Amino acid sequence: MNVFGKLFEMISDVGYEPISQSQNSKATYTLHTAIRDLCGMTQHEAKQQKSGSKSKQKGSQEVHILADDADVSFWYFLTLRDYLKKIAELIDAELSILIGRPIHFAAWDHDPKRTEQEVLSLLDSLSKKHPDLAPPPKAVSRPQAKDMVAKGKIESAIANTLAVMVGNGMQYGDLLEKIAGKVVNNEELLLDLDNQIEKNGCDRLVYDKHTLVPRSLVEAYLKFRDSAATGAERSPSLAKFLKTMSTTNNFSGNSDEMLVKRLKAV
Repeated sequence: MNVFGKLFEMISDVGYEPISQSQNSKATYTLHTAIRDLCGMTQHEAKQQKSGSKSKQKGSQEVHILADDADVSFWYFLTLRDYLKKIAELIDAELSILIGRPIHFAAWDHDPKRTEQEVLSLLDSLSKKHPDLAPPPKAVSRPQAKDMVAKGKIESAIANTLAVMVGNGMQYGDLLEKIAGKVVNNEELLLDLDNQIEKNGCDRLVYDKHTLVPRSLVEAYLKFRDSAATGAERSPSLAKFLKTMSTTNNFSGNSDEMLVKRLKAV
């Protein structure tokens, strides 16, 4: 695969148009969403077509391309992150040559005056300079636990990963107590959980689909984090939150029902 050549084809087929401040998605690509789609990191969602839309989609609905999920929402997210960083570096270097000064492609891509022809010209140049760039790793989404909130964010990624661990025979109470004993930020915690899943040979397709512990954990943590936003520690980690709760009563041995009750009481 010629990666930049493939992006050229995708945008030629679907179209290109920057997203305005009033929009969170479009039926056409931006350079950002095209790259994410190539990696399998997007969702395609049918939305009601607005009157007067210039979209190429037919009918009363158009399919929007959404790329809002953070890389942590996918397994092996560091591999994806490294690849996206490499793509960005190559595009930035090419744009710097064209424009004559350093620039990040995100700013160039979101310029409301940016045209499809400019993007295709850029990709054509890149495809000739980097024909042997390795194809992207295929993104695989983490499963979604029951009624999950804050989808696409690191908090839900942690909770969904805990649901996988429980689906493979572990207990929420024991897992939360172990987390409460760690001094880690949220990304470090997620990496630690991923390493445990790898070490224990867990089946990533098997997860807790029934309890509300993952959802309740995210809701309680976000409430705790928001209440701390005006204090000295503006964004306490999920581990810090659990440590605060565990100080008066640890989690080990708690039933799922009791955990939900405790978390909802935060």
